[in-house]
Parts: sequence; structure tokens; C-alpha cells
Amino acid sequence: MSNDALEDLVKDMEKVLNKQLPKTKRSLSELLKMGHPHVICRDGSAHSFKSRELETLSSLLPTESWDKLMLPIVITSNAKYGEGASIVSGEYEVQVTAKVLNIEIEEPKKTLIIYRPQLVELRRRLRTVTQVAVEQSQL
Repeated sequence: MSNDALEDLVKDMEKVLNKQLPKTKRSLSELLKMGHPHVICRDGSAHSFKSRELETLSSLLPTESWDKLMLPIVITSNAKYGEGASIVSGEYEVQVTAKVLNIEIEEPKKTLIIYRPQLVELRRRLRTVTQVAVEQSQL
């Protein structure tokens, strides 16, 4: 198999594994106003959010930050930081993730590395407002 064919196969696998990811995200503020809070996924399906989880997030941030937290929070697996490592990206996404997991961050950060036990805990507590993505280099 040529390198180009292998690369195409890996890209196709990534698309299949990440089809549940959102086409676009919505702010916490916008989702809290919706009767049925949801986003549309890459595969055309709707991803719904539990109101209880949205309320939990709203309690972790000041009201003026609700427009800046974009959901769902996408957690990307990334083995370059160690086995079981994942990355949370976005200043407000990092803030709420750190609060949920009781991780102290001294100053605003745009990325946060978490590991498998933390990912399991985060997904247990906030299943509908988080999604896991597979990075191409993981395949």
C-alpha cells in the first residue's frame, strides 16, 4: 500500500471515528435559552444536552462568560503527552474542566492536559456537554 493510500485510509478512519463531533458549537448562554438544547453533528444527527449539566456549567462561570464557553467541550486524545493523555482546548473550556476535576490553575490557560482517570471522571459528571475526538496521529 502506498503512503498516499495509507494516508487516505487514516483520514477516512478519522472521519468515521469523529462523525459525532459538532459541525458548529453553541455558547452556554444560547443553549440555556433553548427549549431543546442541541447542536448538529457532522453526520447530520442532533446532539442533545441535559439541562442539569448546562446548569452545572452556568454555576461554575460568571454570567458574563456564558457567551464565551462553547459547547460541547471537545476533548482530543493525544499520545504525545503520554499514554492516555487528552487535551481540552479553549480558555473557558479549560476553566470549567479544571473546576469539575479540582485542578488548580494559577492563570488563564488555553489548553489543559488530562489523563484517562480524569477523562473518565469528567465524562461521568458531564457526559452530554463533553465529546471525545480521535486525533489522526492516534490511528
